[in-house]
Amino acid sequence: MKAPRAWWWDFILHASTFGLYTMFWLVGRLREVRRLGQHEVKPWLWFFVPLFLIAQLIALPRLTRYLRELEQANRVPAWGASRYVWITGVILVSAFFNVQERIATPLWTFVFAMLVWGALFTILEARFNTLKRNLDNPPVGDAGRGYKWWEWLIAVPMVCVTFIALPYLSLGALGVYDIDELAGG
Repeated sequence: MKAPRAWWWDFILHASTFGLYTMFWLVGRLREVRRLGQHEVKPWLWFFVPLFLIAQLIALPRLTRYLRELEQANRVPAWGASRYVWITGVILVSAFFNVQERIATPLWTFVFAMLVWGALFTILEARFNTLKRNLDNPPVGDAGRGYKWWEWLIAVPMVCVTFIALPYLSLGALGVYDIDELAGG
């Protein structure tokens, strides 16, 4: 079981890896759900949830239900109806990503959507962290360890690429890409 981690670092990872970290993060959280609640889940299938909007319609309500059951079993205040707002937010951002590939949208909308994506999954991580802090008998695992080697392998290059690419792309939008010859030479 992972020890609760800093919210700001998870936000950076979710927002700057273009959803790649989110896929691995979901697999890790579902392993914890399986361990804590004895739910019959296959964590590796959750790797594909961020990629497919239809899968999200089924998987995200199930994930929040698992989390709600674990919270109730460990006397942690549950989300209530706000979980539906979270699910709707994730589905809307995911739908935007699917649509923005087909229509021309300004770069700032993509950046904004990635920040919202990061914020939404950081909120879910905060719920998991609250649950972990309130467990009576936390399962033995890698609680004392930080991030795994593959998380660093994803995080460091992607964060660097993001912080280099976004200013370049933002400034590139101001440039001229097509030079037409003016009348009179």
